[in-house]
Amino acid sequence: MNTFYEYVDFPKVPKELIEAPEVIFKKPPMTLKIQLDSPNDPAKRKHWPVAISDHLYTWLKDNIFKEEILVWYTVSSGELEAHKDVRQYCYNYILVTGGDDVVTYKKQNDKIVEYVKFEPKRWLKLDNHVLHGTFGEFKNGPRILLQITPIESYSHLDRDVFQRSIGYKTV
Repeated sequence: MNTFYEYVDFPKVPKELIEAPEVIFKKPPMTLKIQLDSPNDPAKRKHWPVAISDHLYTWLKDNIFKEEILVWYTVSSGELEAHKDVRQYCYNYILVTGGDDVVTYKKQNDKIVEYVKFEPKRWLKLDNHVLHGTFGEFKNGPRILLQITPIESYSHLDRDVFQRSIGYKTV
């Protein structure tokens, strides 16, 4: 039984709003305090956030997310160690899987207890408070996903802690 993600019935993102994977991969990383690894040299990066276009942000707000959101592309060029996020959950839309055997897993007591290969071009909600990560061979280039986090996912933090933890200023 799946306990750390669920597919959600949101509209597909129009193709014309998504930048080509090679364009996303070459963009500079965003500066966020929550990022895991984002050196300036693209050859040394494993996991980093990249800004989306204003047109894509507008479409997301008009068609899916009415609440305040943080949104970016996440690029992964290698395995991501098991971790828990500060946020409670996020929504992901996988654009490129990275490889046929790249999976996301849930870990408990130092053991992988669940894993899944997410379907591309389908929305999912991921529980970020469980220990999770990715593994597999990234044979087809980087894994690229659109990642949306409603601000309410940080509601367990007070406003000052929230702003310090992600480097994001709210009004």
